[in-house]
Amino acid sequence: MKWNDEYSIGIVEIDEQHKKLFELSEILNEATEINEIKDILLFLEEYMQFHFNTEESMMRKYNYELIEEHKKLHDDLKEKVTGYIELYFLGNYSFIEELEEVVQEWIYEHILEEDRKYKEFFKSFSNACNYNRKKE
Repeated sequence: MKWNDEYSIGIVEIDEQHKKLFELSEILNEATEINEIKDILLFLEEYMQFHFNTEESMMRKYNYELIEEHKKLHDDLKEKVTGYIELYFLGNYSFIEELEEVVQEWIYEHILEEDRKYKEFFKSFSNACNYNRKKE
């Protein structure tokens, strides 16, 4: 799945990070070597931490009321990816198809649904959080 500007939540920093996750999804779908999967997993783990910290910090800063619910979704995904990494290093690669599904679900359900829930909230802080009204 490729990024489309209609997926934007309007916060430049978050949108740029989401674009990177869309790119990662494409790379994962095209991966054919097991070493590529390892690199993707390790990048995904690191990038998720970076991205989730960015979102959660912004949510805390502006007192977003659904932060705990949103953080739980992040924690659940991090736990899944950690499990896949453990399987990989145990030599069990049976998770690869599931990983592709989880990344796609993350895009469709988390980025395009859950993250859009805070879009309206952050509009009221447009100057403070670099909200880009042109993307509407």
